[in-house]
Amino acid sequence: MTELIDPYTPRPGRPGHWSRRTGSPGPVARTFDALGALVLWLLQMVAAAIGFFLSALAAIGTDSCDDSTPCGGAGYIDAGMTISLVSGVVIALSVLTWCVSHLCRKRPCWWIALLGLGVQAVFTVIAVAVAIHAGPV
Repeated sequence: MTELIDPYTPRPGRPGHWSRRTGSPGPVARTFDALGALVLWLLQMVAAAIGFFLSALAAIGTDSCDDSTPCGGAGYIDAGMTISLVSGVVIALSVLTWCVSHLCRKRPCWWIALLGLGVQAVFTVIAVAVAIHAGPV
């Protein structure tokens, strides 16, 4: 037996379906979301500064070269410092833009700032590894 389906009733995949969140989060939830994203964004900026200083420290204190291990050159120091400086600025600006976009659409954005913090940690490790490869110059 076939039923007639009203085309105006909500079905899965259409706006208004019961499984989708139709209401917006309350003002307290949005405030905590914005504050959490701000704190994580500030932690990402601190991680970027720490990464820059770690790559500078790694460039100053590297002496991992001997007869069996070839050394890099001063270009590796420049590359490590550039990676740590540019990645911090680019990640911070992209996280800020993406968070503001999500907040304007009333979507949670704390996870974006957390993702930016993780990406910044990865780029910090890469920058320090490149700077360590420079060897004594």
